[in-house]
Amino acid sequence: MIDGLPIEERDRRNVLVVAAIMTVFIAIALDEPPVARFVAAAIMGVFSGIVYLVVTLLLKRVIDAY
Repeated sequence: MIDGLPIEERDRRNVLVVAAIMTVFIAIALDEPPVARFVAAAIMGVFSGIVYLVVTLLLKRVIDAY
């Protein structure tokens, strides 16, 4: 799915880096049982990656328009 988007290879790598860092940070920061901690961290990591991807795509579209 991500291969069909008009983004560069470094942006794909950056999406994974952002998602991984946010997942680790949330897993450490939460004070919950381990299963709930990792589920919440995984959801937050995926959400952070999606937000980063959307912002990157919107910025590229706006920059190209000007």
